[in-house]
Amino acid sequence: MRKVKDELTLGELKPRLISLGFAFYGDAAQLADPEATLLDVVRLAGEEPKAFRMLLAWLDKVRDLIHVERARVLAGDLTGDALIALGVLALKQVKSGDRRFSILSDLSKEKLSKEPPHNSCFAKQADAFLIEKYGADPELLEFGIHAQEIRSADQKKILNLEKILTQNSWLKFRALIGANFRADIAFVMARRLARNPYQAAKQVHCSQETAYRLWKGLLLYPEIESLAS
Repeated sequence: MRKVKDELTLGELKPRLISLGFAFYGDAAQLADPEATLLDVVRLAGEEPKAFRMLLAWLDKVRDLIHVERARVLAGDLTGDALIALGVLALKQVKSGDRRFSILSDLSKEKLSKEPPHNSCFAKQADAFLIEKYGADPELLEFGIHAQEIRSADQKKILNLEKILTQNSWLKFRALIGANFRADIAFVMARRLARNPYQAAKQVHCSQETAYRLWKGLLLYPEIESLAS
């Protein structure tokens, strides 16, 4: 298996995926960053297509809880096939009715227009029989690749939303507050992952001004830590 950013492999990623509700065997990570983990699967998409299809199935259940603006910031270093995978993923969410994801497909198209990938693995994996059976993937076609449709995995491979929220408190905060920086700052405060607004901004990847404003407001809720249990 080819390794990607930070020498990451699917095996090393699985504890975080389990924490987010992927039905793999093994122990869950104590903390799984939703957007960072999503993007790591995107980075592996060409090598691990089954994991990518599971990611699509997971998004069918938690799409509303993804902080898309934050994902865009974290996706700044993606290149090549990872950008194609992100664009395909984003376009499929837009097709499902969540137009927030269009900022990710726009990012992919913009970056690929400047550095188009050569010898894309998605093109190499094209199968004439599967294209005839399932049809060509319309989202891949937007990136100039004629290959079989990429379908979501069976929903049984993803836990139901209630269980996901039980074991991932970050997503639980999003369900309570919204998919925004307020929920993210509240989460790092409740879990004591940051001691001040500066550290919180670094953790959630927002501006210092935003972190300070939200931190100050959330200090008015001394019982916020109970939400992380």
